[in-house]
Order: sequence, then C-alpha cells, then structure tokens
Amino acid sequence: MPEPNPVASSAYRLIILVGSAIAAALAAPALVRGGTSGGEPTAELRLMSFNVRVDSGSTACPNGWLCPSAPRRDKALVVINGFGPDVLGVQEALINQVNDLQNGLSGYDFYGVGRDDGYLGGEFCGIYYRSDRFAHADQGTFWLSYTPDVPGSIFPGAACRRIASWVRLCDAATGQAYFVLNTHWDHVSQDARFYSAQLIRQKIDELSGGLPVVVMGDLNATEDNPAYLEMIGTNDPGGLQLLDAYREVFPVRQPDEATSHGFTGNPYGSRIDHVLHAEFFLAVDASIDRTDFSGTYPSDHFPVTATFHVFETSPTLEVVPSSFARSVVRGHDLPNDTFTVADRDGGCLMSYTITDDVDWLSVYPAGGASFGEIDTITIIYDTASLSVDSHVATITIDAPRAANTPQEITVNVTVSIPGDVDQDGDVDQEDFGHLQACLSGPGAAQGDPACARTLLDDDEDVDQDDLSILLNCISGPNVPANPSCSIPSGRAAGRDAVMR
Repeated sequence: MPEPNPVASSAYRLIILVGSAIAAALAAPALVRGGTSGGEPTAELRLMSFNVRVDSGSTACPNGWLCPSAPRRDKALVVINGFGPDVLGVQEALINQVNDLQNGLSGYDFYGVGRDDGYLGGEFCGIYYRSDRFAHADQGTFWLSYTPDVPGSIFPGAACRRIASWVRLCDAATGQAYFVLNTHWDHVSQDARFYSAQLIRQKIDELSGGLPVVVMGDLNATEDNPAYLEMIGTNDPGGLQLLDAYREVFPVRQPDEATSHGFTGNPYGSRIDHVLHAEFFLAVDASIDRTDFSGTYPSDHFPVTATFHVFETSPTLEVVPSSFARSVVRGHDLPNDTFTVADRDGGCLMSYTITDDVDWLSVYPAGGASFGEIDTITIIYDTASLSVDSHVATITIDAPRAANTPQEITVNVTVSIPGDVDQDGDVDQEDFGHLQACLSGPGAAQGDPACARTLLDDDEDVDQDDLSILLNCISGPNVPANPSCSIPSGRAAGRDAVMR
C-alpha cells in the first residue's frame, strides 16, 4: 500500500500553525471554563468523527473498501490509528466495515446498530471508545423521524433512514461521565436536517442527565446552515449551547475547509463534518485530516478531529431525606422506611457504604455505586423490644470520592405506652373515647390514619381485643401509665408510623 502523506497542502500547514498559535494564546485564560475544579486540566480527550463511505460491494481500485492491492479499509485504519482517538464516531459503516475496524483497532469497545432495523441492517453511526479508559453506563439509538423509537422509520421527504446513536461514558482518567452522540443527517432534505437538530436537542435533554455533551457526525450542513445553527443552540439562548471545536481552534473561516471531497482530495469548500461540544470541554487542538496515499484516500470524507482538555470532578453525594421522626406503641415494629442516595454532580461510579449505630434498625443494601441514577435504600426496624422513651439512631453514608462525604440521617423514634392514644402520658377516658370512635369490628380493617394508635394488637381491625389492651393499661387522668402493662404476645405492625 502507498505510504501515507499526512499533509499534502502547504496552505493547510499554515492553517494548522496559525490555529495552534491562536489556541495557545487563548488556552490559559480559558482553563477555568473547562471544568468544575478550575486549575490545571487532568487529562486530554481525543475525538475523531469519520464518514468512512459505505462499502458498495465493489472491489475496484482505488476506492473499493476491499480493493485487492490497497484496500480503503487499511487506509482508514492507518489514519485512525495514527491519530489514536479516545472516542471515534463513524458514519455510513455497514456491519462488515464495523467488524473490519473493530478487528484493526486495538483496545476499543463499540456501540452501534444498523439504521434499517435497529440491529445489523444498514449503515451504522457507531461509537468506538477505549476500553481501558471508559466504562459505558448507558447507550441507545433513535431515528430522526416523527417516530424516533420505531426502527427503520424515516422523515417525510428524506432520502434515507437517519439515526443518532449515543453512549454515556465514565472516564476513569477524570472521574467524570460524558454524553457522546454520533449522527448522520440527510443529504437531500433541509426540512429533515432542521428537524434532526430539533429532535437531537430534545433527546439530549431527555437522555443526558445533565452530563457534558459531545455531538459529532456528518451533518450534511455547513456552519451557516439553519439546521447547524439550530443544533448549536443559536435559536435557544437559554438552552444547551454547543461549541464548534474546529472553529474554537481556528476562529477565522478559510476557503479550504472542505470535509467532503468525493475522493478527489480537494480541500476547497466548507465543513459538513463536525465535533460539537458543551462548554465543559476546552478545545486545544482540531484538524481536518487530509492524509492521502499517493493521491488516493480512505474515504470521500476527510475525518475531523478534536482534542480537549478535561478536568477531574468530585461527585456530590445527595441523600434524601436527612431525618425521620417516627412514633410507635411499645411492643410493635415500625414499618420500613426508605431514603435515596445519588451522585448529583456528574461524577462516575460513585461507590458508597452505609452504616448505623444501633441494634434496632438495619439498612438494605448496605452500600452501592451510582452512575448518577437514584438508588433507593430501605430502613428495616426492630423496635418491638424498645422501652417507652425517645430513641435516636444515626445512619452514615460514606462515599470516599465525594467532596461532601459523609452524609448522615437522623432517625428519632418515640415509643409510647399501649393505650395512650393521645400521648399525654396517661391512659384514661379520653383514650377510651378515641378508641371507641375508631371501632371497626372484627375483621373490618381500620385504615383511617387518625386511628393508627388504636391498632393495639396484631391485626388490621379495631375491636374488642384492642379495647382489652387499653383497659389493661388504664391508669386514670393525669396518672402516669404503667409502661410495662401487658399486651398480646404477638407483635403488631407499627401502623402508627403514619402519624408523622
């Protein structure tokens, strides 16, 4: 295969040098914009978007994917491996091309589906990512149509089915998670392109969870196209704003920025392949890779690249609620409670443990890991043996990577005397009146929350058995009730927990 010629144009070299100088001049003051921590960047993040040109099945040279003497497949792999992206988005790849690239790239995982059926049929907007750096937390594909969840659906007037595939990636280098979307817009219908921009912005709001966003792909739209402007947020100043990595590095538009060249290598024209990003990322380099192989090319599009500085982030541990106040009749167990644990700052895989300091409650599970989702934890009470008094427990949630660890939950439990329905310290005629008003009869469940403290035995009704317990504990007005008065041997559910 001919040797690659990475830069065929001296004019292109000049653009690179000028752009790099501008980027260097701007980089220092812009660092505080790139991440939540400020200061020096933690890591570099390299992305490439590459329309690899669909394999037509022809082996004719020089443009056949499997041209016998110099396959485009091999040229594409030389270019990709030469840049070494951390994340690579490809467009127009059929399943055989997806597999060829996977076999020729070392250390990448992949997500993508075919646009025809949501499985293997048709072109992919696939995403490759380094397996030693990223773990993926979620993934999906939607169709750029009025029925985006229907595989194979198409926008009216569009020439082809079009899709957007996305992944949420957890970056081990920074502890930050990113939302990365790869797409290919229609080449015929402007209405389809504009709708694609609107739909993708809507889906980012629904799917990204507020994570830093990268959108890359072949948009078939230059930077002055209304669909491109819609995509970056020009028409939505209060919404997500996306920056153009190439234009950040090269602020002055030049005549030789074409990314689609029809296998000619002609650089003149405007970009239709883009890497767009949220403000979290600091673009420090970008390129249109015009590598040629003795005048032949790996695709009819030049791949575009972007290099970002990214910053380490610490998770924010969020625990809700921060306290519980419960009351229960002596001899009863409270029903379970729940609280939630989440990482609310876009961190990646926040691990945590949960402990408590008493023997009358426990939590399940006693730890976990959050990718930003909300985890629900159950408090299981064992309060039947507690004495009549106020009891306090502290539940501690510790997430070593979180900036605000540990967080605590205070649980206050007040244990009252059986029959002291009004909780004034005695069992008297007033308590009898409360119970009498709540009588439901044997087998008839009493569900009124106001009657919760009259459920004194281990069933759901208020009947003669409950009355017997009250009478056994009666003390008279202003006479402290006996905290040891007898109750049935069975434990009732602590239904008065609803009295909060």
